[in-house]
Amino acid sequence: MSRRRLSTPGPPVAPFDGAYASLNKLEERVVYRTVDISFTLEDVAAWLWPKPTIEILKAAYPLADTLYNTTLIAPDVMVSPAMRCAFTLDVGSMRMCRPAHGSTELQDTPARNAIIQALSEARAIHARFNEVRRVVAWLNKHATPGAARYYFPTIRALLPNETHSVHEAAGQRFKEPSENVGPIIPAMRSASTTIAGALLCHEGDIPGPSFCVQFEPLGALASRSQHLVLL
Repeated sequence: MSRRRLSTPGPPVAPFDGAYASLNKLEERVVYRTVDISFTLEDVAAWLWPKPTIEILKAAYPLADTLYNTTLIAPDVMVSPAMRCAFTLDVGSMRMCRPAHGSTELQDTPARNAIIQALSEARAIHARFNEVRRVVAWLNKHATPGAARYYFPTIRALLPNETHSVHEAAGQRFKEPSENVGPIIPAMRSASTTIAGALLCHEGDIPGPSFCVQFEPLGALASRSQHLVLL
């Protein structure tokens, strides 16, 4: 009878994946603290749907299964020629039934410009954080913990667990990344600036979301995209 070999676990396939959770929290904090929200949830609904539609949905609310109608995802709204978004609204808090997908019809309301401005600011922040995500994805694919710590020291702030191997690599020799690091260096510098600024934002509590937005996914980062809290 042959002996069964005991397999030893290899290194993690994506050793820096834990950084994504930290990035999501930091991005949400920056959006919440820096984007000017001068409108209400009612303003957002009035911008997304015609007034008669809202009136009908509110009139039907007392008769509907409200447990089923508390949230809405408008998955494909072309805000402008250069911006496509998905929205999640707590329509239940407005005592309003959930509109059907595809029923959005942007309105020219007094709050329209303020909403679009807030979306533009949030999207710019999202683009900067997606650049950080791109750096993390590159490190996952090409770098050891020692190399990641050397070329992108900011990774330590995104992996606060002191038991992570990136913290244990201090002063150790490391293997050079499997791909030339030169082309990604500018993105690393920009990413470090983004994270340094985010860490300066007051932490505090962020209230439960009633209005969130998700921007059109960007290629391989689509699985890391998230809904950003605006209200």
